[in-house]
Amino acid sequence: MSVASFLRKWRLIHEIADDAETARQLRALFWSRYRYPGSALIRRVIPSGEGLVHLRLRLRGAVRPVELILRSTDVGDIASLFENVVESDVRSLFQSAPRFVVDAGAHIGVFSLIVSAYFPEARILAIEPNRANIEILERNFSANQVHGDIQPVALWNENTPVGFSGGQSNAGRIQPDEREEQVQARTLSSILGDSISEVDFLKLDIEGAELAVLPDVLPQLPQTACIYVELHDAACHSQLFHEICRRAGWCGQQLYQYPPHEMWLLKHSAGATHC
Repeated sequence: MSVASFLRKWRLIHEIADDAETARQLRALFWSRYRYPGSALIRRVIPSGEGLVHLRLRLRGAVRPVELILRSTDVGDIASLFENVVESDVRSLFQSAPRFVVDAGAHIGVFSLIVSAYFPEARILAIEPNRANIEILERNFSANQVHGDIQPVALWNENTPVGFSGGQSNAGRIQPDEREEQVQARTLSSILGDSISEVDFLKLDIEGAELAVLPDVLPQLPQTACIYVELHDAACHSQLFHEICRRAGWCGQQLYQYPPHEMWLLKHSAGATHC
C-alpha cells in the first residue's frame, strides 16, 4: 500500500466515525488491521480492549447510520469492517435501489448493514453457517432494524449436512470430507422457493464453494440480477469460473483483487444493467 493510500484510509475512518468513542476504536482497529511501523506502540496507547465493540458509523450518502457490533480481537471481524467500509465502496455496486438482496457468506453482516443503510426498504436475506458469527449477525440485524431474515445454513448445490471447517471467522468453508463439525447445507432455490425470481442482487463470499454453487444458481436467477462474487484462489480457478459463467450466459467485470482472491461483478449477457 502506498503512503497516499494509507493516509486516505486514515482520513476516511475519521470521516465515518459518528462519535469520539467510535473514532478512538477505529484508530485502534486500523492499526491492528494494517500493522504499519509504530502500530504496536499506538495499540498500547489506544488499546481496542477485549470482547465486543459497538461502532456507530456515518457513511456518506446513507439514509441512516450503521450500528456495528464486532469482536475487537477477531481478525475476521476487523478485516470485514475495513474491506467493506474503507477498501471498497459497497454503494458503487448498485446503479439503482435494490428490492431483494441475498448476502451469502454474510459473516457478521457488515455488507448487509451497509446495504440497509443506503437502501432501508430493501429486503435482505443473510446466509451464514458459522454459529459464532450468527450470534453477532443477529445482534447487528436487530440493532439496525434490517428488513430481512437470517438463514443459519451453508449455501451449496444440494440439501444435505456437510462438513464445515470454521478456521478464521470470515474464512469458514465447506469440507465435504470433514466430519469434525456438521452444518446444514441448502440450495438457494430450496431456501427461496419462487422468490428466487425476485432476487436483484446476490453476494457470494462462500470461500471456494462458489464454483459448486454458481452452476446451480445462474440458470435460476432473473436475467436482470447482478452477482457480486469473490473468486477464491483465482489463479487456479479462473478458467473454470469463466467457463461456468459463459455456459449460463453470464459475463463478468473484475472489480478488486485481494490476492490470491478476486472480486467480480456478474451480469447476464441478455439482462438489464441496472445493478
